[in-house]
Amino acid sequence: MRRIVFCLFFLSLVPVAGAAQAQSDPPGISGVATINTDDAVVETKNVDVLAGQADEALLREEYQRAASLFIGACLKTSLRYCDRAQSIIDAESEISFSPDLQIILYHKACLYGRDVACQALKAFVARADAACVAGDAVACVKAGTSRVLGKGIGNDPAGGAQDFARACALGHRDACLRYAGFLADGWHVARDPSAAKHAFQASCAETHAQNCALAGLHYASGHVGVQDRALAKAFFDQGCAYGDPFACEERAHLDD
Repeated sequence: MRRIVFCLFFLSLVPVAGAAQAQSDPPGISGVATINTDDAVVETKNVDVLAGQADEALLREEYQRAASLFIGACLKTSLRYCDRAQSIIDAESEISFSPDLQIILYHKACLYGRDVACQALKAFVARADAACVAGDAVACVKAGTSRVLGKGIGNDPAGGAQDFARACALGHRDACLRYAGFLADGWHVARDPSAAKHAFQASCAETHAQNCALAGLHYASGHVGVQDRALAKAFFDQGCAYGDPFACEERAHLDD
């Protein structure tokens, strides 16, 4: 198995735009995600070969491998395989893929006019909404990501921000980082540097050392509308203490 990194057109964990950002562009619109997959997904460029290998894996009941191969075909612009990947993920509860990946598969298929995927996305978000109201933070993140993407359910970034806020309140550290980006940029919410600072602080923890580093990067670079080197150092120090090497490097650069 190898790990591949692929670009996703969805809200990332890193808000990158400043306060003057256009209202049509969500903070951190480009992101990356990783999946564990077979070497063939990385090395094979022929989508039909990938699909054939996926069908063979299905016959052997190797569902995780089959889904990975169909995802590889999907991400190589062969949209008919997006639904097949998602159908396997939906049917096999033991398969583990990130919520963001599930959402991007639905959106990718819906974006190119596959009505069944659009309807599946609406049902997916409805289930996520219900679970979010019941206190499921991950479900809130799923709903929020879908609303920011918008295709198939209607673009609602302000609603997505509220989903992230709720997830943050429920203790989802990465949701706090996303919500901080909305508040810092004033993207479809009132710009609130104080609330953004609290959300960045809530995102930073020993189990989420990278979030500390990312928060520090925002304050060091001024992406949150104001450059605050002291606060950047505090976040880098915390991330470094929690074991994030990037935080340690950036902290040292501030002293150069």
